[in-house]
Amino acid sequence: MTTLSLIPLRLEVDPLAASPLPFDLERIKAHCAVDDDDFDEELALYFLAAVQAFEDTTHRTVYRRPHRWVLADFPRGDCHVIELPRGRTAKVDKIEYFRDGTIHTLRGPSSTPQGADYREHLGGDSGARLLPPHGQAWPDVDTDHPAPVVIHFEAGWQPNELPEDILRALLYRTRMSLDDERGAVDATRLSPARGAWEAMVSGWRLSRFY
Repeated sequence: MTTLSLIPLRLEVDPLAASPLPFDLERIKAHCAVDDDDFDEELALYFLAAVQAFEDTTHRTVYRRPHRWVLADFPRGDCHVIELPRGRTAKVDKIEYFRDGTIHTLRGPSSTPQGADYREHLGGDSGARLLPPHGQAWPDVDTDHPAPVVIHFEAGWQPNELPEDILRALLYRTRMSLDDERGAVDATRLSPARGAWEAMVSGWRLSRFY
């Protein structure tokens, strides 16, 4: 568990590149029953919007890209665990902290180059867990700095690793957007459609105070 001394200041996530599209456009078209190229641009935009909607709803990253998590300090007290946000963690590049007018860098097992400045557990889809080396605490920092601690990490799945049920949710949302544009949405079906979307994403929602 985390402690209240872990105070996030902000989270910066690299935007998802629109080109190349992280998923096969032809499969999107097949799902949306589109046979020609008239809606290619719209489908690409709707799919990226579906990714954003999924990430906003679940507070996790779908497609792998860099993140920077700024903390007010390292956790203090009896619990030194840092649980990273945004779900599945691919790697932790480094941790930077500010002390005595200087930025110091910590590196761990998944850093390049590797280091032993902290321990990490990347397994699972809920986010990595970071701890200081055995028998040690996190270093002291200047907490009055605008970015006292910055954790650089990559979260999300590679396109070929994405769980199938997440992909189905993205395709469903894309089809909803296209049907709306084509005027094919029956007003009586709006609520059930939104309910189906919520059911698809609810199991992936992360519930944390950050």
